[in-house]
Amino acid sequence: MPFHLYLLGVCFFISLYFIKRSSLIDKCTPLFLLVLFTVEYYCHLLKLNHKGNNFQYNIWFPFEFSFYVLVINSSINNKKNKKIIYLLLLTYFIFITINYIFFQNLNKFSGSSYLMSVILLLLTSFIKMKELVITS
Repeated sequence: MPFHLYLLGVCFFISLYFIKRSSLIDKCTPLFLLVLFTVEYYCHLLKLNHKGNNFQYNIWFPFEFSFYVLVINSSINNKKNKKIIYLLLLTYFIFITINYIFFQNLNKFSGSSYLMSVILLLLTSFIKMKELVITS
């Protein structure tokens, strides 16, 4: 089993005991880590059996990156910035859906969808950094 799966397992158990459950995102973290572990383990099994795992990753990546964006968004205080991020997230899901339905084969790695995921995460991080700089 790859090393990162052991790390995910450790993170899951740590999240069960040490994360405060004050917000919804904190309450969802153990479930997210468990699903992440399951997806990664299943894709590893597919790889061992010489089967493709692009379909699983293409379906999983939008949810994974959305969770990361929501984690960052939970720490943002400005309501206008939160609305911007929610709008970006909605636009992202519309783009991903259109891309997968009309342009991209789910059984092949979708570079454009992955790129949009990374751009969304970068924009969210930029908004958070801007807020930190302005408030300090």
